[in-house]
Amino acid sequence: NSAVSQSGWAAIDDMAGADEFAFTNIVETGAHAKSALAVADGTCDICAVDAVTWQMIERWDAFAADLKVLATTAHTPALPFITAGGRDPRPLQEALVRAVDALSEEDRVALCLMDVTHISADEYAALPIPPTPKFSTVI
Repeated sequence: NSAVSQSGWAAIDDMAGADEFAFTNIVETGAHAKSALAVADGTCDICAVDAVTWQMIERWDAFAADLKVLATTAHTPALPFITAGGRDPRPLQEALVRAVDALSEEDRVALCLMDVTHISADEYAALPIPPTPKFSTVI
């Protein structure tokens, strides 16, 4: 997807590295759905997408029938919700939690949003960040 994508690059690179495997001929698409489509149309052999994107592709994109899940990476956090540095984040976090809690079950399923989990900035910063790959192609 891109070099800064946790679910689209860092998580799969970390998993591959644990098995002493390295990707070659890496293609940058810039988006999870574009990466999945690149696999479906034969441009690429494999891609990594986050679980929410995959659920949405399965739900709404016909090309999902041309894809198969090979493996799943360890769970990793989604993108953080952030606010201004001088602002107390607790009221905003509490409002976010209340908003998600107020969603109907139908809306939760549609949004693939079941809960909000808090992790510390240090835990988030400790996620593995692989070196920037050398992209052979950008599409």
